[in-house]
Amino acid sequence: MNLDRTLGLMGLALGIIPYGGLLLRSLTARQPARRFLALNRDHPIDVIVSTNATRPPGAGEARSHTTAIGELRAVAVGARTVLALYKRKKVSVYMSAEYPGRLQDDVLLLGGPLRNEYSKSFLELVNKKYPSAQLVLEAQKHLIGAGGRRFTWDQRSQKGIPHEDLTLLVAASNVWCAEPRQRVVLCAGLSTYGTEGAARFLFQRVLGSPHRLIGSRDAARLRRLLQGPAAAAIVHVIIEQGRMVSCEVYEDACWSASRGGIDKAAMAPATATQ
Repeated sequence: MNLDRTLGLMGLALGIIPYGGLLLRSLTARQPARRFLALNRDHPIDVIVSTNATRPPGAGEARSHTTAIGELRAVAVGARTVLALYKRKKVSVYMSAEYPGRLQDDVLLLGGPLRNEYSKSFLELVNKKYPSAQLVLEAQKHLIGAGGRRFTWDQRSQKGIPHEDLTLLVAASNVWCAEPRQRVVLCAGLSTYGTEGAARFLFQRVLGSPHRLIGSRDAARLRRLLQGPAAAAIVHVIIEQGRMVSCEVYEDACWSASRGGIDKAAMAPATATQ
């Protein structure tokens, strides 16, 4: 082999190695997020959003459903992250009022039980299967709870827009059907802005940004808090001018079926008022 060819191959290798390293690093970084999200690679994911209102059909029109801004933003951030983690995953979006009700694939629920009947059913089933979960979300009463801890929350709303919210994030496997590895995830706030906050907490904090999939200590810490066949967290969301600006687990309020509930050291009084 002559010297020029040898040098050329060495240069080519040196040029490829950094890109190969980045590719390997990116693929490796996706694994913790995939393990936590635990979606079935062979099945699509159905996104079911709350139906805020239904307009009766006019002459020659179909009946139409509407949802809220927070649910729309949650759909965007959720789909962007799922498609980055699962390249071949099919994502279908439905309004809760029009969902065909198969409930055989992975499901992402956006919005609470007040306007999403599937969220209501899901919370009831998780509480029945795991009595220690004690999941509560009653938007009209400003009440939220998980693992025996309940909070009545003042959202400090002005002109219908809250300045802060508490939200519920729940992930559970094989609750709705016997299909192996069916995963259901709920993101729901006391308000639509809280629903967006719960989704951003899950898809950007717990799983990592789709544009920066390299894991962090913070994401690993959150995944440990929420590991298990079923888990939940109450998330505190700060809102400015109708947009979420920060989110964090509220007062260590996490529950996991693998732990049987919240650690006693983290327990607070049964009811807290903000």
